[in-house]
Amino acid sequence: VVNSGISIDEIRDLIPTYIAGQTHFIEGLFESVSAADYQPRGADLDIYARATELFQQAQEDIGQPPRILTALRERILSAIAEGSGDRGYAALFNH
Repeated sequence: VVNSGISIDEIRDLIPTYIAGQTHFIEGLFESVSAADYQPRGADLDIYARATELFQQAQEDIGQPPRILTALRERILSAIAEGSGDRGYAALFNH
């Protein structure tokens, strides 16, 4: 089964990397908050986008293809462009 160009087997193979990368995700989340690296409107999505970007970079650093994270980050950025609050979150899940 393939969805958005990514097979279920490929996703299954990336699960251990994803779980290991949660540390980077959480570190990125706190880094973004402490650096105030977000705008007041849509702040949650901006933080999520920044943390996802850091996790994506960590995957690239260990030689893993970050295609899933790239797609996720693009979706988050599209949601941010749609607007803040409920509209932004709706865009995140409706793309």
